[in-house]
Amino acid sequence: MTEEVFDRVRKRTRMDRLEQKTRADMRAVYGLGNRFTRVAVVDQDDKEDTDETVVSRLVYFSHEKNATVEVGFDADEKLETVTITPAKDYQPEITDEEIKDAEKLARKYFIRHGFKRITGLRAYGILAYKPEGTGFYDTRVIYVSFQKDDDAPPQLMAWVDLTNQQILEVREEL
Repeated sequence: MTEEVFDRVRKRTRMDRLEQKTRADMRAVYGLGNRFTRVAVVDQDDKEDTDETVVSRLVYFSHEKNATVEVGFDADEKLETVTITPAKDYQPEITDEEIKDAEKLARKYFIRHGFKRITGLRAYGILAYKPEGTGFYDTRVIYVSFQKDDDAPPQLMAWVDLTNQQILEVREEL
């Protein structure tokens, strides 16, 4: 096993261990709700860390609670803090899982409304921000574009609210 593969396995095992501890803590369980996505594990730098006891954080987005949930652990992997931030104030980067969920909702919408060409297009997703440039949407919104390939212009676009499982807006380019 190469050192790179070993390092990935070690990080994954640690992340799974921290996740088990998260699911066993009622503060975290309440903050996450039933529908959430684990976004990342962040190891703190001593310089960046304002809380000296927290050295690692698991970052989630709770679709049920419509909030970013950060679970802090000390050096011994003891759960120390659970911080909940409303979606309108902060959202972490989206995950591949969330892009797939948004793609499924958008594809269903386009197929239901007679856009047969959707089947030949690839989906790409990014975290959407309010059009006025005033920051995050109040919910978890993913902008999904459908195009032939990476370099092609989008043909169909959808703004998908993953929190409420609905399509907010669609657009078609001919």
